[in-house]
Amino acid sequence: MADIEKQLKNVAFGGSWSEERLNDTQRGRALSVVAQAVTECCERDVRTQELHDALDYVRENFGKGPELASSFLQALGEPNPQLRLQGVQRVYRNIVRWSGVAP
Repeated sequence: MADIEKQLKNVAFGGSWSEERLNDTQRGRALSVVAQAVTECCERDVRTQELHDALDYVRENFGKGPELASSFLQALGEPNPQLRLQGVQRVYRNIVRWSGVAP
């Protein structure tokens, strides 16, 4: 992530193009981390700092972000692995929906 930020800072004409590119990259990275958590949540505790950082991005940049991030963490706390998976899948679909990324 830092390499892209450095590259875009060096673009003299960057303007809104470079900001949009950085935002797209950050959004994609956050969605990727959350998607990985969905995939692995039955096998291990996925509540890592990386996931919390991704959910912070969701909180700050997506419509209903605070509610979605909170719901995702709550779903991860479900002791039953199958119910946990169902809950995080449901919330993840909503996160993607509110991210503005076309499915």
